[in-house]
Amino acid sequence: MIKHAFTNLQPDGGDASVTRPSDWNAAHVIDDDEATTGFADWTSGADADTYTITGGNFQIDRAGYGYVKSVRVDWVAGQQTSALTAWATTWVYIDSSGLIGSTTSGATAFDHNRIVLFEVWTDGTNYIVVKENHVYDFQPRISGYLHMNLNTIIRGTGATIAPVASGDGSDPTHRQVKVTGADTMDDHGLSTTVPDSAGAGITLNNMYINAAGKYALYSQSTQLPMYYNAGGTPTILNGVNEVFCAYPIYVSKDDIESSIPIYFSIMDSNAEDNLAAVINNIYSGSYQYATGELNSLELCQLGFIIMEYTAAGGRIADTIVAKSSLLQALVKGVVPIFSLTDHDHISAGLSITYDALDMSALPAANPNSAGKLYYIPATGVVMRSTG
Repeated sequence: MIKHAFTNLQPDGGDASVTRPSDWNAAHVIDDDEATTGFADWTSGADADTYTITGGNFQIDRAGYGYVKSVRVDWVAGQQTSALTAWATTWVYIDSSGLIGSTTSGATAFDHNRIVLFEVWTDGTNYIVVKENHVYDFQPRISGYLHMNLNTIIRGTGATIAPVASGDGSDPTHRQVKVTGADTMDDHGLSTTVPDSAGAGITLNNMYINAAGKYALYSQSTQLPMYYNAGGTPTILNGVNEVFCAYPIYVSKDDIESSIPIYFSIMDSNAEDNLAAVINNIYSGSYQYATGELNSLELCQLGFIIMEYTAAGGRIADTIVAKSSLLQALVKGVVPIFSLTDHDHISAGLSITYDALDMSALPAANPNSAGKLYYIPATGVVMRSTG
């Protein structure tokens, strides 16, 4: 809402065809291209008690206010949505009347008429909530463009994934992933701190695509499963022809109630009998990356963990650090970096380095194979052929 700082106290004249004092004093209409929509602030409660999910409904437990097309909108605590749609991601919002609502359509959520507060994935039993309360002073059209074309990124050189410990698989830490170096995950102005995990394993939402083509939660654990996804069914590695499998690792925003970001892994559909084959699957894009309703939680990729069957219980065999990033030319500075924009889960550049990878797993350079990744022997350089 825009009003003049000075209030004209003169009475209106009788001629409505000319500007009168009441016209000067009135709130002015702003063109949609210039109007702002979004969150401003909470006016009650504490972060730790922001929402409740009850009976499948999302309840907002704090009053607050924001703006819809530059007009202030206040809402009260205690409002609930209708039951959230299972096997989908839902956007929870406040409308221009201050009433809570929800939609599974991103286009509807960001049409400038709603103050979006949260994104919620559910299978009808489990619920994963992340914040989406972009501030009002970010123009909606720009915000919409960035949602569609940039998504989320790691701002600096931290948030690097690594195994908690190495070994034969006899200890749970051999299947755990830590984060080294604090950093910030940025959703064009809505930031989440990705902390250094201080050597401890992060809690992962281990996801897979079921037989119906929907994302399902296999487990919530600090350990990666020794499973791959066989046609929608999590299947344990057998140690014979199914020895290795890959897990892309992602981070999403926090849920306001906790400042800790939410981490994900995705169970791949490929199991291989050798490490080189899994590495080649990753480099060729033949792995299960975040799509659909899961990607609507605006996941930011951190890299890949390759698991190996062992008789002692299974272990992390290899790590590829591969972060969605824009500003950084280097992630760790160990070997040369390249950028990828191959897949719809990475709309920004993808900066990549390697942790103890056997580069001989990559084929030698071949300039006649466009779009493939190749290792140049004895140089430490990975290149991408353009044909």
